[in-house]
Amino acid sequence: MMSCSSSKMGPNKIAYLFPIQTEDVINDFLEKNKTVDYVMYLLTNSDGVSSTLYFLELDEDDDVLNRCAQGNRYVYVDGEYIPIVFDYDYKFSTEVIDNKPQIIMIDEKTEMERKEDIPSLEFRSKNIHLIGYPRTDRIIDWGYYIIINHNGNIIEKSLGSSNTEE
Repeated sequence: MMSCSSSKMGPNKIAYLFPIQTEDVINDFLEKNKTVDYVMYLLTNSDGVSSTLYFLELDEDDDVLNRCAQGNRYVYVDGEYIPIVFDYDYKFSTEVIDNKPQIIMIDEKTEMERKEDIPSLEFRSKNIHLIGYPRTDRIIDWGYYIIINHNGNIIEKSLGSSNTEE
């Protein structure tokens, strides 16, 4: 099974566990796709009762996905740790350079944007019109997924075989 190498794993892992039936379906999918490095992406569905767990191929061009994949959150699947990212990682995370979060500042004279270290809360409160927060979102128009309820049990799946779980 392919997973993020242990050299890229962050210290102090947070391991997420799914019910055995869900873990078994995930394991079967990963076993059939051993040549691909997957990161799991958990999207909270708007129905408020379910989430969709996507299997995303690790993409070097996706900064958020790469930073999170080297973090400390993993789904434990039959002895392996598979990185997991959440929809909120895209909505609220920002790049950190030299231990300082980055924001977008707007130059009032030129109206040009530039990335810089985040200033104090007091400065940001007084200059809210000059501050931008870099945001990205993940658009998935096709892919392998499992829809789970809040207990982690499968409601539906699309993993290249039978799509609906009884």
